Amino acid sequence: MFLEGSPQTFEQAVQWICFFQVVERLNGHGNGYGRRDLLLNDFYRRGIEKGILTRTEARELIAEMYLKYGGNYFALGGRLKDGTDATNEVSWIGIEAYDITGGYNHLGLMWHPDIDKAFYACGCEVVARHGCGTPALVNYDILRDSELYSGYSYDDAWNVACSGCRWYCAVGCEYSDHAMNCLVLTKALDMAVEEGIKNNITGFGELWELYDRHLEKTIDMLVEFKNKVYEWQDRVWPEMVTSLCMHGPIEKGCDVTSPKGVNNTCTSVNVLGVPNVVDSLQALKEIVFDRKLYSLKEVRKARLNDWQNAEELRQFLLNAQKFGNDLDDVDALYVRVANRIVAIAAVAGYVPKDVLQKPCKFRPKYGLLMNWQHTP
Repeated sequence: MFLEGSPQTFEQAVQWICFFQVVERLNGHGNGYGRRDLLLNDFYRRGIEKGILTRTEARELIAEMYLKYGGNYFALGGRLKDGTDATNEVSWIGIEAYDITGGYNHLGLMWHPDIDKAFYACGCEVVARHGCGTPALVNYDILRDSELYSGYSYDDAWNVACSGCRWYCAVGCEYSDHAMNCLVLTKALDMAVEEGIKNNITGFGELWELYDRHLEKTIDMLVEFKNKVYEWQDRVWPEMVTSLCMHGPIEKGCDVTSPKGVNNTCTSVNVLGVPNVVDSLQALKEIVFDRKLYSLKEVRKARLNDWQNAEELRQFLLNAQKFGNDLDDVDALYVRVANRIVAIAAVAGYVPKDVLQKPCKFRPKYGLLMNWQHTP
């Protein structure tokens, strides 16, 4: 049935969201679609009050949306503008609908210290039951403060939403660029090992210094690359559909990807391979530098040969300490790796040196940077 004008019912609003997701992704890579429980709550309440919608029907419509379009980049929960908990009935419905369907969906449950405890427990239980990381549990206060640190006003920052598997953005005013911003730590480590072999290093501290240097170069190169991309992106890969639903592009007569379109500070940068680098560094420390069972050159050769004729070495590395097992040494190394990313970016000026200062005064050229019960 063809409808004119804005959606008037809960069902029409859900259908409009499905339609927009498909159309936008036909044109571009997607920018995240906001906080669905806030978007749909008024439609839900009016439908219930008028007697044209039941809670079960609403849940079934959301479940059908999950099945129809698996990549639902939506957030649930968080806070309202006044700082109070934003959990509403549609928040519950969104989690329950996923519990019915399961599968591949990019849903984010934005928790905070004041969140409805039963709702959060429900989300945690659903994550554990389905075993595929949905809904992702993300800290709303950290996301909001990150937007403030990056220079957004509170009016924009409070409405932040996680908008993908690792991404978030200020709804309607940030071109978040999503998966196009990637910092690959494993490559920095790979180059450090190569240089370490050439320099005949003998200690783990030397390997760490090489890794640290290559990480710094990698961060600088990413920012330089993205600034070049932003000079041309609106002429090469414009986001026309996204631009229609953002504050700024229409008023300024330009695409959302243009440096003059909206605030192009990209708060979402994918840092890839953190646990891989941590586990690799720990294994090299144990097997190569502490126990001296093999050399860096032997490890590199075995890896390049896909471990052929090197099963003993593979087992030694495989059984080294791994992050996530409550082991003090490797957990401390994880913290060290993560902190260096922030510290290098801070020294370079890509993020605030004092994370308690807000808003951020520096910006790069264009801006890289359990059991539960619920009674309705």
